[in-house]
Amino acid sequence: ECDKTKNCYYCSMKKNVRFSLKGICRSDAINSQGGDLDEDFTLKQGEDEKPYWRGFYKTEISWNTAEEFWQITQIGTKKIVALYNDTKKFPIGRRDWIFLDNNCAQLTKDKKLSLMLSKCSKDEFPCSEGNCIPLTKKCDFARECSDGYDEIHCKTLDEEFIGEKYDSTLPNIVADDNGHYTAKTVNISANIEEITSIEEIKMTFSVKFRLKMEWFDSRIRWFDLSENKYFNILKEDETKKIFIPPINFENTNSHERIQVDDKATVVVERRGNYTTSSKHILKPVAYYKGEENPIYYQRKYHLNFNCEFHLAFYPFDTQHCYIVLTKPRKLKKFVNLIPDMIEYFGPVKMTAFIMRDYGIGYSASGSDIVIQFTLKRRVEQHLLTTFLPSLCILICAQATLYFKREHFKTKVPVAITGMLVMYTLNQSVSNSLPPTAYIKLIDIWLLFGLMLPFFILLLIAIIEHLPDDRLKNFNAYKKVSSAKSINQELTKETKMPIADRVEYMSRLHLPILELIFVFAYALCAVTIHYMV
Repeated sequence: ECDKTKNCYYCSMKKNVRFSLKGICRSDAINSQGGDLDEDFTLKQGEDEKPYWRGFYKTEISWNTAEEFWQITQIGTKKIVALYNDTKKFPIGRRDWIFLDNNCAQLTKDKKLSLMLSKCSKDEFPCSEGNCIPLTKKCDFARECSDGYDEIHCKTLDEEFIGEKYDSTLPNIVADDNGHYTAKTVNISANIEEITSIEEIKMTFSVKFRLKMEWFDSRIRWFDLSENKYFNILKEDETKKIFIPPINFENTNSHERIQVDDKATVVVERRGNYTTSSKHILKPVAYYKGEENPIYYQRKYHLNFNCEFHLAFYPFDTQHCYIVLTKPRKLKKFVNLIPDMIEYFGPVKMTAFIMRDYGIGYSASGSDIVIQFTLKRRVEQHLLTTFLPSLCILICAQATLYFKREHFKTKVPVAITGMLVMYTLNQSVSNSLPPTAYIKLIDIWLLFGLMLPFFILLLIAIIEHLPDDRLKNFNAYKKVSSAKSINQELTKETKMPIADRVEYMSRLHLPILELIFVFAYALCAVTIHYMV
């Protein structure tokens, strides 16, 4: 009888409902040769108002009034096959049955075997008490069953299905009738978090990024995939048993390979439909095919990559650096790397560069993947620390030509100091860059800045030591004439002395040449910086 004041699972059910018995030995099933235990039953009500379950063929589940236990008996002979001796509970749900005469390998030492009697359909999962939840809710990290039975012993990889012949070092290689192999595609994506450093002397740049791969493997079967792919995480022992493309970072010093460790995440995305497990399995499973549900790999890396910096236009240059992803030689014919997507989350304006562009594509050979970064150098620092100070030094050196001749001892140290400062600046810039056989654009400026004070120093010395014609004539006239006549003769001289002419030309023409050079240099720098 049902107590109306309590929730009763049996009382809330309609009669003639179809039940299934899961967990029986495969050899005992009625559809097996020699089997005599039904897997499908119909709920009925006996004469004593006790429920019983009538099997479709040979067995039934009923209450033994005399002995007070639930029993599975053969309908014709009334032979007891198994019994469940809990008098307070119906046999619905997961119960431990004692088999009296059975040699099933699944039995415990005391002849017990857990069976699940429930009305759940093939698309539902039976909880321990017999109530049903959608099969897709199993192993989704949320307890749908009151005792958490749906979240116990969850696995993603069907290890029995792949078997011992599965080779985790090779993809699924299938040849057509002509003996040609179809290469398996591996989609490559990357999330660039930050370019942490750029070292031009070492010709390297350091990147923090998350590498992602997607591929299918038809040799694999999956268990109970959740709609959220990050719930379908493969455990470390499972990842070692499947093929994960061994991609190499080609332009690192040690040609590093992707790692599958505790920092890596390997998940399966549910895309295809599932098939259900057979009834002899106690805990129903949803099977998903490997060719319909892709595998995802992702891991965060922080690596140094080699980059060939072209410094001919330094510091108005634009650099192109790459991350080169290659596959091992033995997989060249069997794996195709496909560029998929790239995202950049780092700062656009970095310390020394601006991220002008980035992308992912094929290498020149067409078989490898290249992640490209286009980096434009920021010139603000160079304008303030190199060009503006050096221009001021050159102006100071040029100004010495406008000092009076009697200040020769002042002009020479100023010119020499300017030359030494420019030499020091030249060495500082050269030491901050890798040595190159070609001349860089900044070398032209620094060479000009070094030569101009040197040339001005030569002009000062030449002007100082050139003969003064007026002084020569003064000495000649002094021997034969009075002071008044000498002044009259010198006044008649109209031709400018050589020293004056050199001084005049250096004061007038040299600044013009300097302005022409500075203007041409600036025009070239602007053109390179904004158009190249």
